[in-house]
Amino acid sequence: MLEHQKDSKQYQQEKQGGGEEEEGKNESKFFHLPSHFLPRRYDLFFSPRPVQGLFIGSTVVTIEVASPLPQPTRHITLHALNLSIDSEDVKIKTGIHNSSGDIEGSGDSVSSTVEEEEEEEEEEEEDDEGVLHCVGIRSSEENETITIEFDSELPNVKGTTFTLHFVHFGGIIQPSSTATGLFYSYTQDNNFLSTHLEPTDARRLYPCFDEPSFRAVFQLTVEFDSRYSIIAGTLPVHEEHLELDEVAYAATFFDYASPESTPDRFWGFSNSNSLNSSTPGPSINSRMLKGEGGMGSIRMGSEMNGMSYPHGSHSLYLFPRSQTCEPYSTATTTAAAAAGGGGGGECLDEEPRVCSLRRVMFDVTPCLSTYHIGFHTGKFHILEKSASRWPLLCRVVFPLDVHVSQGWYALDLLTKAVDFFDDYYDHPLPLSKLDLVSVPSAGMLGASLWGLIPLHQSFLLVGESTPVERRQRIARAVGHGVSLQWLGGWAAAGRWEAAWLADGVARHVEFAFVNALFPGWMAWDEFLAQLLDDALALDTQAEKTHPVNYVSPNPRRIRDTFDSISCGKGAAIIRMLEGLLGRNHMQQAIQMLLQRCGGSIFDEKIFLNCLCSVHHSPGQDLDEVATAVMQYAERSGHPLLYIEQRNGVCRVTQYETPDLREGVIHTYAQLQPQRTEKIDAMDLMAPRRLRSFKWNIDNLLKRTNYTIPVSIMEVKHGSTSFAHTYIIRNSQESITCTPDQLIFFNYRGTSVLRCDYDTATWRRIFEIAPFLSSEDRMIITITLFRFRNIHIGQDENSNNNNNNNNNNDDDINSINNSSEKTGDNIDRCLLLLEWLLFISKTTFMNSSQWKYITHNLEQVSYMVRDYHCWSVFSHFVCTLYAPLLHRGAVSFAATENAVSFESQTNLSRETVLHILQLLAICRSPLIQDEAQQLVAWALAALGVVTTSSRAGGFNVDNDTDAAGVSIAMQSLTERGDSNTWCTLASLLLTLLGHPTHTVPLPEVENMNMNSDLDMEIDAEVLLRVSQLDKTQETRWINMIAPAVFALDRSSTLSLQLIILQYFTTLNAPIAKAMLRNKRLMIRLFEPNGLIGWGKRLSNIRSLLIVYGATFCSDAVLLGLMKACVVGDAPMEGIVSPTSEINTSSTTTPTAISQKQFTADNRESVVGCSRSVVNAIAKMEVNCLWMEYCCDHYYNFLSTKLPSSGLNSMGLFPFSSATEGSIDESIGVSI
Repeated sequence: MLEHQKDSKQYQQEKQGGGEEEEGKNESKFFHLPSHFLPRRYDLFFSPRPVQGLFIGSTVVTIEVASPLPQPTRHITLHALNLSIDSEDVKIKTGIHNSSGDIEGSGDSVSSTVEEEEEEEEEEEEDDEGVLHCVGIRSSEENETITIEFDSELPNVKGTTFTLHFVHFGGIIQPSSTATGLFYSYTQDNNFLSTHLEPTDARRLYPCFDEPSFRAVFQLTVEFDSRYSIIAGTLPVHEEHLELDEVAYAATFFDYASPESTPDRFWGFSNSNSLNSSTPGPSINSRMLKGEGGMGSIRMGSEMNGMSYPHGSHSLYLFPRSQTCEPYSTATTTAAAAAGGGGGGECLDEEPRVCSLRRVMFDVTPCLSTYHIGFHTGKFHILEKSASRWPLLCRVVFPLDVHVSQGWYALDLLTKAVDFFDDYYDHPLPLSKLDLVSVPSAGMLGASLWGLIPLHQSFLLVGESTPVERRQRIARAVGHGVSLQWLGGWAAAGRWEAAWLADGVARHVEFAFVNALFPGWMAWDEFLAQLLDDALALDTQAEKTHPVNYVSPNPRRIRDTFDSISCGKGAAIIRMLEGLLGRNHMQQAIQMLLQRCGGSIFDEKIFLNCLCSVHHSPGQDLDEVATAVMQYAERSGHPLLYIEQRNGVCRVTQYETPDLREGVIHTYAQLQPQRTEKIDAMDLMAPRRLRSFKWNIDNLLKRTNYTIPVSIMEVKHGSTSFAHTYIIRNSQESITCTPDQLIFFNYRGTSVLRCDYDTATWRRIFEIAPFLSSEDRMIITITLFRFRNIHIGQDENSNNNNNNNNNNDDDINSINNSSEKTGDNIDRCLLLLEWLLFISKTTFMNSSQWKYITHNLEQVSYMVRDYHCWSVFSHFVCTLYAPLLHRGAVSFAATENAVSFESQTNLSRETVLHILQLLAICRSPLIQDEAQQLVAWALAALGVVTTSSRAGGFNVDNDTDAAGVSIAMQSLTERGDSNTWCTLASLLLTLLGHPTHTVPLPEVENMNMNSDLDMEIDAEVLLRVSQLDKTQETRWINMIAPAVFALDRSSTLSLQLIILQYFTTLNAPIAKAMLRNKRLMIRLFEPNGLIGWGKRLSNIRSLLIVYGATFCSDAVLLGLMKACVVGDAPMEGIVSPTSEINTSSTTTPTAISQKQFTADNRESVVGCSRSVVNAIAKMEVNCLWMEYCCDHYYNFLSTKLPSSGLNSMGLFPFSSATEGSIDESIGVSI
């Protein structure tokens, strides 16, 4: 078993032993609250004070004795984090027996005013019967709990109900970047607040039983500035307006940060009445909540939370008002303050002002977990509409400063999603309304509360220019949030280890919803390319893989556990169940789960029982299928099926999928015959390796044994093909078929696995590809790209002695002794190119497939560019996209109609730009004229004299236009347009504030440019540049810089280094452009080459190394990078960066560095981050892969492509190209 192939129990045990050194102290076994006390109801009251960065709260928890203890106790334990609670503000009221179970009426309201509560306390002092007083509070930092001790024993009779009162407590409003607990959600106005409590942050907001199995009903009351709205998961049932003078309002706050309050009062773990925290903060004394001591006796410190306050109690401004920043900064702007309706931070006037407050009590929720409640404050547009199938009130809530029209798209999606899932789940919900709430905070993408779905503003609002990819993502997010109202809210996982089920179902059905609403988008192709592929790629990496149902024992790391593996692979498991069992079977099982667990909790066993309880025809192995699929969640990694089909025998063997970053490259290098002793796989000093070897998978991969249900389709000419489920129970099995029959495994990409075939079978699959589904073609494309480091060598047909659970020796020998050689003589590294050539001649490709191909083909192009096959490979890339160019689908002027978009017939604008980026790398002459016109059009906006005839003015704030212009600039400089380069370099220097007359002109005089062009900038350009605001200036810099850094010439090197000194960090487009400039890269990594750059050079080097892991296979540059990392001096033979470089060199890895990054010593490199060390190792793999493939690529493509086409395309073996990544280059980085 490989190290990363572990089940959840093994993984859990290892993680409990400690992880990283800084995390190890909190990695202990799970702490679960004792279950003899169960919460039945929470009455919550909150009064946020955003100016001070704090909130005041009060809670009454109704608790039932579920199981009596052997001996009565005086202690009760709850979760609490970063809360200030004083022992005298905690008490228990007993004598309540709720025999009827009417939980909704059993709680004490906390919505009374502070004055009323004080009167009640005075009355209680006279009659203390049935009241238990707190005598101490003990906290646990590790478990994030408090244990409260009372002066008498707690009730211990089963069914007895009592109430736990937290009369007053205080907490901190978190910054927007954290998006945990109660946090600021809009930097333009601090009175915009939101809550995010999942998974373990309800304890930041109120003391509670913060585990998903402790469910209760909730009633929420919030008090806030009356000028702002308050939104919660249920509708308001009572609202009152309070008019308080500022002195009275301040009396409930004043002692919160007094200098007399020691930090231990709030943060210290030694005091009995203090709570735990992991970060520093203000000291808070909760006795101040009652206003004791009077206003005149309180003095504030000069600083709290880094925010300055005037000295003296009467100079503290407590009046609710709009703010333009969080309380961790003192910056304000008049415009923003005026927009918010309040002042900008001035002190109190002599006359106290009237404070108008809104106190809203919301309706009682059904039985929920603690993280399902929350609220939002702000000034909002509220659009509403009722769904048609189920007339539920649906609303979209977003800030007033956004145009109202941008919310209609989300509202339409919301009503359709409610109807879709009401039909899918067929289970009524006790919902009174459902809100989509826009949260501008960058720290929050999405969550799902009861009746409330908060989404990041950019993933909710839609304007006319919103691209189709963003619209697709919004539709998925809405579908995901609505689905969680049923499975995840109304019925929820009882343990975090089972939470993947609710999220997996939601992520699966969100694609089903989008596919039903927009069938032309072909959503399942996106599922395969985005969720499944990414999850399976991470699942092969030993440092990242884990079972789907694994959850970190550290409560602060539970959220991090829900990564691409838990979410993506979890959704793929649900899709696998539906694909193998059938949609109706899966739907009935989920409906049965809701019937059993609605208003309660479930786990994997209950879910599996529902899957097996659905009626199905006798003789079907559906129970075995369901059980086998559910076991995927308990193991890390996934199987690889290797299928060989010859002479009517199909042999299927299971292997452990290797780390796809390295594949079989290590083993290939070790099998070379040049040395008698065993050489290290990554030894780049080894002699030149053989360019071919025999493929024997048993020598390269390790066997495994899963029970694998997989959908297969038997294809035979002249007959109809149907898919059916086949269960693989052994490590190796054989299926008998006719010689002309082809068995295609994993039909529609249903199962969570990878499939590989022998070369002849792959080529037969290519032939039937037009008759396969779109999902099948996507899976073929994904597999061939992902197996790039596995597909090397030729198939070996010699006899193999296998003794691994095989009872079909005759069949195996028949395969091994086959004389059928059709297609077997091609090297496996050419399968990808053969597939791409095949699909370029077809019409069945869609936008999602082109997007995936372009993204991955760009990475291959970066690595090929330093080898002698670059000229023919770049021609191949241009040929691949030529049909799209000729029919106008790919053009700088191409537009996108997001409303009528069809993936089969249209390309998204984002995909078009990425294709243009790749064509710019390959110097396609077909885009040059259009690129020149586009650049001239853009430069005219800065006053540069051009001949542009394009209508309209260029707007740098338009992401699409800016990205297109940046690509066009790079396309021109890649082909050596020196005039354009000098113009762009001059503009970039001006934007950076560098005087152009100081530029060393001799460095650029050798360039072939017009004699009248120099580096001077005329007055009109200077004037327009000076009129740009900071954001526009940054966007222009990011737009121009990649084209300036990409030109690889010795005459431009000095000027490029001058420009680079203005950069402290690099975004992705700039970093990748620099990777294309070999001279610049070598100069940057040359030992002692750049004196005086200091930390800036170290940061730039680290970023370039990390990007190099994906885009670099240059052995010379790799040697210099390794020398920087391990401290080696480069060995003899490295070309000086100041001399001329033969950019068409066929250099292969030679003597570079005496220290090799082997698996044994990578972690021992001191002073480097893990990402840098791993990037070096990945570049070594890139070099070895390209060393093997370059000859095969050259010979294959030279044969397939007409040689006359090379000259006609104007392609020559240069060493520079162009940058681009779908996620990182489309849109200028700010």
